[in-house]
Amino acid sequence: MVDFIRSERLRDAATMLVMAVLAVAVLMIVLDGRPALAADDCQYGQYGPYAPYAPYGPYGQACPKAKPTLRLIVPSTAGLGTSAIPSAVLENGDNPTGQLNFWIHRPGEPCRSASFPPAWFGTTNVAGNGSYTPGLQQQFPSPVVFDTLGPWRWSATYVGDSRNELTATVCDTFNTEVTKRTPGLELTLWTSPPFEVGAVITIRGTLHAYQPTQAVTFRLYAPTDPTCSGEPAVVKQVNPPNFEASFGPLESVGTWRLRTFYPGDAYNEPLATTCEAAFPFNVSKFSSTLSPLVSQANANVGEPFSAGAQVNANAPTGTLTIQLFAPADESCGTPVATKTVAVEGAGPYTAPLAASSVGVWRVISEYSGDAANTPATTPCGSVVVNVAKATPTLTVTALPRLADDGDRIHARVDVGGYKPTGNVTLALFGPSDASCTGEPAYFEIVPLTGTSAATVMGVEVPKHQVGTWNWVAAYTGDDNNESDASRCGLTPVEVVKKVKKDK
Repeated sequence: MVDFIRSERLRDAATMLVMAVLAVAVLMIVLDGRPALAADDCQYGQYGPYAPYAPYGPYGQACPKAKPTLRLIVPSTAGLGTSAIPSAVLENGDNPTGQLNFWIHRPGEPCRSASFPPAWFGTTNVAGNGSYTPGLQQQFPSPVVFDTLGPWRWSATYVGDSRNELTATVCDTFNTEVTKRTPGLELTLWTSPPFEVGAVITIRGTLHAYQPTQAVTFRLYAPTDPTCSGEPAVVKQVNPPNFEASFGPLESVGTWRLRTFYPGDAYNEPLATTCEAAFPFNVSKFSSTLSPLVSQANANVGEPFSAGAQVNANAPTGTLTIQLFAPADESCGTPVATKTVAVEGAGPYTAPLAASSVGVWRVISEYSGDAANTPATTPCGSVVVNVAKATPTLTVTALPRLADDGDRIHARVDVGGYKPTGNVTLALFGPSDASCTGEPAYFEIVPLTGTSAATVMGVEVPKHQVGTWNWVAAYTGDDNNESDASRCGLTPVEVVKKVKKDK
């Protein structure tokens, strides 16, 4: 019986213990209708009215702050005169808030020392883990400029908040080694291409360097030196950083190569562009033109004139060929005369020509070109000479000039002009027709032989017709010569009474 009662009591005690545990569990699960606190939330006291659960966990444990990690992303090296803005990566924080501060210190200065104010300072607000870049401050409205050689020290501090502890980078962990500046070169053509022989080319440029103290040297190599191994055709110096330089006149066809050199200084490394990377000028032949020339626009057939051209080129050499085309050759297909003259300079250059028939004659000039200049031609019809008939001259000779009455007299005529053909009329007027206006006492029509003609029959002077007789010639003309007549009184024959001889 006693054992039974004892076992019943033990059973009741166990039951009460189980119920107590269950009650505590229910109390922990439901508090005034709220869910139970999670183990990782208790440290922050989200449930303010329940003071026992604010500083301690469900098992009475203290909840410590998170310990974020912080690292910087900065350039390992930089050139003098450049600048940089750091970025920081905040990790392993618990929903971090607050601020993130950045510092940079010049070479030889310690990190975050009151005795050495930073060269630059920046800050930014934090909203969670992640990457942050500082904003510019009123005291430092622009990024730091690296103006001293050596290691520049970066540091950063996260100030922490109610959930996260303060954390900072270790000095000398994140440094930027500032070295001499490697200069950069920017060149721009100020003269617009294309470039022809004789061109003067201007460039403008900027040497991107830190306070350069030396001159920039340009060496220009001619097309005959594609490896830039010989003496440069032009050497010129300019003062950086901004400059302008002109080169020329460039007298050769091909690619000219411009190399740039900077010797370096206390702040900047040397600069030398290679021949392969040289700034190129591509120069083509000069586009030659001709200015046609002619001594006269109108001429008579057979009359000499000159024609040719002025050669508009760059110190031209070679030849100028001048061609003459007959009136029937309106397209200038086959020249009837060709003259070639040597070209040494611009000219002018002309050659003597003459037209062999009446009409419009055309002249073409052709320049051969040379190593520096293109060929050039004047178009057909750009130079014309209007050729008219020649005006002949008649020279009459009396044979003889002194005669006795009853003698047979003759006359000869020489016809000037251009290769005259046709007939000449030789007429004789007696002493009673001193003006040669009446009917001639005698006339004879004779053909020209070459440029002259003479009477064949001649005339016997009537007896007792003493006095001055006059020969007059009249030329009929031909395709190339006008008609003409000699003047009365220019070719007299003095006829005297024949004197009888004593037997």
